Amino acid sequence: MQNSRSGEAKAPYSDPLNDVVDLPTMTTGALNALGQNDEGFHVMIEGGAIDWSGHGNESARDIEEVQDFNKSVDA
Repeated sequence: MQNSRSGEAKAPYSDPLNDVVDLPTMTTGALNALGQNDEGFHVMIEGGAIDWSGHGNESARDIEEVQDFNKSVDA
């Protein structure tokens, strides 16, 4: 989760990212695996830190989570 990386974000992406795979990459992997089912599938995608950043009033991290989610929808 990018939310738990060190530093207090003053602006989105102002702190270096950690080595956790991002949500768009995980979404693409899930779609590739589930897309092989001829009967179709249902998938729910949610960023792991959207609640934490919102409840913590961490606006910069919240923006990062929303942008990652938007990229996942594009995937």
